[in-house]
Amino acid sequence: MSKVVKSSVVLALCVAVFLPISFPVWLSAQSSSKPSKPASRSKIVAPKPTPEQERGLLLLKAAEGESAGLQPDMHAFVEWRASYAYTKLDPKQAEKLSQEAFTATQGD
Repeated sequence: MSKVVKSSVVLALCVAVFLPISFPVWLSAQSSSKPSKPASRSKIVAPKPTPEQERGLLLLKAAEGESAGLQPDMHAFVEWRASYAYTKLDPKQAEKLSQEAFTATQGD
């Protein structure tokens, strides 16, 4: 396996492990702030991610893109782990990645 592929796999694994840990903490920190008077549905705004979280999302998206060049089993593993990073942030994306991971196990 070339150095580029190995480093991509390592990067993808690091991102897949880091994001599921950091985003639930971030989401719970955002939700634990004291509630103000109820806002109308049109005024609800998602909390702005920190620069570290934005960087994590960029790394996650890069790992997803680079995983397409991997062997089917590694591609499936990267997408499967990336789906965990999206579970609380974007459940639809998490489901999509889980399905793509399953499809990747089928090979060509």
